[in-house]
Amino acid sequence: MKKQARVVGISMLAVLGIAMGALSASANPVPGESNLVGSRSTLFADALAEARSSGAGQWQILALEAAAETDEVTIDTAREGALRAVACMVDAGFGGEVIESQTARGILPEAILNTNNTAEGFAKADACRFSEDFWISKVFQLQPTAQAALEQFVEERSELLRACLESHGYVTEPGATGAELADKAAQIAFETCNRVNCLSEAGIDVW
Repeated sequence: MKKQARVVGISMLAVLGIAMGALSASANPVPGESNLVGSRSTLFADALAEARSSGAGQWQILALEAAAETDEVTIDTAREGALRAVACMVDAGFGGEVIESQTARGILPEAILNTNNTAEGFAKADACRFSEDFWISKVFQLQPTAQAALEQFVEERSELLRACLESHGYVTEPGATGAELADKAAQIAFETCNRVNCLSEAGIDVW
């Protein structure tokens, strides 16, 4: 069974997702998780509707419209959105840059504030991301290709998960899949307030 995306720890994306409110709740919600998760047919349309109602910039709206037609946000679109968010920060007198991280879902471009780490600076950086790439980035991380990459990544680390769980005294089923082991690890991390976090120990940054 395909699982909803869970975030291990609270990222800026998750914090902003909570602030904007959820369009659709996960079947098994975990505090801090991103809730804009839907089927292939609704993810893109829901993101577009939320972006429009929240005052996203014209470029982001057009990019989401194009993505809704193709059911895909490409890496080039995600990069352009991040670059536009940084340009917005710079135009406002704040420093910013795009960083690219290798995550369980693949490469993730992110616009970050690199100077003026003040309340005013962070507020402007958030406003720029909302205007230029917040929903693009969100869909990029939750679209079917990203979810498939995540599931493969987790399956490749299933034995690391199993070894970690068993080393902490938790019983695992011999035939458990990577996704099932990750579900168990996520639940244990939640119940132990991350004192036992086998997802992190196995190098899985999101689930």
